[in-house]
Formats: sequence, structure tokens, C-alpha cells
Amino acid sequence: MLKDIRIRRLRSLWDTDFVHIAPLTILVGKNRCGKSTFLRSFPLLAQSLQTNTSEPILWYDKNSVDFGSFDESISRHMEGGEKGDDINFQFKIITDKKMIVNASPTFYHDDMMIEYPILISKFINKSSLVKENIEIFGYFIEIDCVSKKIKIKIGDEEYIESFYIRENFNNGFFLPILMEPSNEKNRWSPFARSMFDRLVNFVRPELHKKTSSETISRSLMKFYLSSKEEFDEQLVKQMRVAQTYGLKKFYEQILNNEKEKNKFISLMLLSTIDKISEVERIEINSFYDNLTYVAPVRASAERYYRVQGLAIDKIDPLGINVPLYLYDLKTKSKTRYKEWTSWTKENFKLKFDIEQKFGHLSLYYVDEETDNKYNLSDVGFGYSQILPILINLWSAERGRMHGNRYRKYRNPFGTRTITIEQPELHLHPAMQANLIKAFFNTILVATQKGFDLRIIIETHSETMINYLGRLLSEQDNTVGVESMINILVFDSETPDKANISTSFFSKDGYLENWPIGFFDPDWDF
Repeated sequence: MLKDIRIRRLRSLWDTDFVHIAPLTILVGKNRCGKSTFLRSFPLLAQSLQTNTSEPILWYDKNSVDFGSFDESISRHMEGGEKGDDINFQFKIITDKKMIVNASPTFYHDDMMIEYPILISKFINKSSLVKENIEIFGYFIEIDCVSKKIKIKIGDEEYIESFYIRENFNNGFFLPILMEPSNEKNRWSPFARSMFDRLVNFVRPELHKKTSSETISRSLMKFYLSSKEEFDEQLVKQMRVAQTYGLKKFYEQILNNEKEKNKFISLMLLSTIDKISEVERIEINSFYDNLTYVAPVRASAERYYRVQGLAIDKIDPLGINVPLYLYDLKTKSKTRYKEWTSWTKENFKLKFDIEQKFGHLSLYYVDEETDNKYNLSDVGFGYSQILPILINLWSAERGRMHGNRYRKYRNPFGTRTITIEQPELHLHPAMQANLIKAFFNTILVATQKGFDLRIIIETHSETMINYLGRLLSEQDNTVGVESMINILVFDSETPDKANISTSFFSKDGYLENWPIGFFDPDWDF
């Protein structure tokens, strides 16, 4: 599960430091201070991972976000007289409890429950992944795709191994095909197979010459990556169950020899590099596969829409397909459509309907008192702007997803991320308050149901921030919901460098570490 992200040298984001992506993450700040760049980095990576491209990052997608190109996206800021030549994305991940990293062909273990953090750092230039750093269990792995070398660092000791890249996969955002299993049956890459053979040969000199490679391999496959302290416990366990006296003696020797132990672990890291890479792909893709982006200016309501025989399960960033989504929902699942109308009525005292006449669709606002229907194009711009947001919230609250390739490795719901720019546009303050309440209630429901939902919004609304504090003040203080909200305050040091500070709510709903006079007019211009 992706917890924190750090971005370096992307436009004005010279270095964001690690930012925690809470269930509700709110971005605030003046214009041109990096808020939109940070928020749009999420759909940027989503479109990059979901599309076949010749470069690691897809900088432009007509259906999502447009960063132009690498040259337009890399920071212009000069630090110490130097300008960076790559863009760096870093991810802090807490893995699924059952994804065990070991040399066994089996990757997913139902009988083992281990959580461990991984820090992934990717350095990307115009055309390729230049370097990747991985920190796992306190071990440091540097994979240099230019020099073709892998460096393992354990404590003060370093081990370097060369490798050969045959070709890239996954658009070059992830590691080269060197790390990919050569086939689905044995799940070994040529490199990992070679390194495991090295590990077997490292053990062999201490054993009887008649000890088979199969016996050694079976014993080694019982080890899994862990901290040094837990690895000592594994050695003690394997000493007790070793099939031969030679293996028992070898494990006892390295238990008491730090240098040899480090060498053993380094070979184990090298022989499991494809498994580590697979964990990375699963976790990062699981976060970005099911990400929704809502653009700042949504499509305005039209009087009529053409009926199309399309199954719509995701709202596009501009909300253009909202009528088709609701029509598809109404015709295929009356129960869910009734749930949707009940939800909008309960949370916003609003009701919408979609009707087909003469091959065209019309979207209506329904007055609850008179039951009269009014074409949405006649009732104000705000309703068409809020509809895409409401549909995404309603869908997220029910744990519905538009697809996740890696859900089998995680909880049944996977991860759902909703990113929204300026949700308050064209809304009266009362409606803004209702909207932030809906965000708040949605993350509470998601938490109660046990699925991972993140809502990231960029806003200029003082009303939404203040009302969120009021909602928190009304909660049971023992619940701890204030920890589910993170507020990032953006400020420009220069036009090319943004700074980010973190604000948060107390249990009583008071803002902590909040800039004094943040929403006050600035008369010095």
C-alpha cells in the first residue's frame, strides 16, 4: 500500500520531501505555487502506467492531463548554481502482508503474515529510467541502468554485480526485462537464476561433496527477506531443521560471522531482485490503476445528448460522459440507480434524473417539493460542475472500482484514489459545506468497510476548510478521525520553486500549524 510520495524537479516542485497521502488530503495555497502540479502528478503517472509508450512518462493525454514534454516539465530552478538533469519520484510503500520475498517459485503465501516497508526511488530522464534505488529491511539496492550495475549495500559493506538489459517493458517506468520472469511456470529471470546458483555455490564448499544442489536449494528456499535481527532467527531455525550436518554447521558459522552473513544476504537480495521488482509493480500499479481525475472546469450541461451503446464505468476528467453513465446505470441496474438518487437526496437534498426521448438523452434536475423536472442546462452552471464529483463519491463510498489488475494480491476492494481540482467552483458556500461533509463521510464509510480510499483535492475555499474543522469538533474524540486528514500548504519561494508545509486538525477541530492570515486579502501587489 502506497503511503507517502516525494517528487523532485518536476516543474516548481524542486523537492516536496515526503508527503503523506491521507484518506483526505487537501492542497491549499495561492495561485502558481505548485498545487496543481502536485495534484496532476497523480493522473500523470496513472496515464503513463496504463498506456503503451516509448518513454517512461506519458506527458500528454488528451483525456487526462497535459505536462507538454520532459523538457517543459523538468524544473528550471537552480540549486547551488546547478540544475537537475532528471526527475525523481519516490514512493514509501507498506506491503501486503502475504507478499513474501524469497527465492521460492511461489510468490504469494497464505500461511505467512509479514508487513514490511519498501522505499522506491526512480530517476527518469527524457527517454528512459536512468537509475532506481530500493531500500528494503534496511538494505540498500542501487540499480544503474546506464552503467548496467547493481550495487548492494549492507551496513558499511558494498557488493557490485553487472547485468545485461535485453529490452524494456512497462514503458520503461519499471525495471528492465532483466527482472521479469522468463516464463510463467518457473517465475525465474535469467539474472535471478544465475544469482541463486551463485548462492548455492557460496554454501557448497562447507558441505560434503556428495550433497546435491537440490538439497541445498530446498534449504535456501526456506529463507525469506527480513531484517538482520529476524534473519538471525531464521538461521537458528534452519540449524534445527537442516537435512545435513554440513548445512547445520554452515548456518551456525554465518550466524557468528557478520561479513559472511552480509555476503549471504547480498546474494539472496540479488537472487530475489525480480520478486522485489514484482512487489513494486503490484503496489504502485494497485494505487494508480484505479485513480480518477476530475479537472477544474467540467463540461457544461447540454439540452440533449446522443444515445450511445456504450457501457460506462468511469467518469472522464471533464464529466462529458456523465449523462451516458447515468443512463447506463438506470437501464441496467434500477436498484443501483435508486441508491444513487437516494444518496444525493440524503447528502445534498438534490435529485437528478435522465430520460430518453426520440433517440436523445436529457439530464434533469428534479424539484423535491413540486416534483417538477428542469433541464440541467436551465438551472445554473453549478449543478453540472458538481455532478461528476458526486458520482465518483457515491461510487467510492460503495467500494466500487473500475478495474484493478492486482486486486487478487490485496484486500477485495484494492485502492481507490480520487483527485479533484477546485471542487467548489460555481457552488454557493452552503453547497461547498455539504460537499466537504460528503468527502468526510465517504472516507469514514470506507474506513468502516475496510477498504483503502484516498481523496485528494486542491481548493481555494475557506468555507470548506472551516466546515471540516466543525465536523471534526462534533466527532467522538476517541475515534481519532483527525489523523485521516492531511492539509498541505503550498507557498512559492520563487516562481520556479515551491515550498510545502503540513497543517492538521486537532481532535477539537482546530487548525494546527496554520499560516496566520492565510485567507486574508494581500494588499501588497
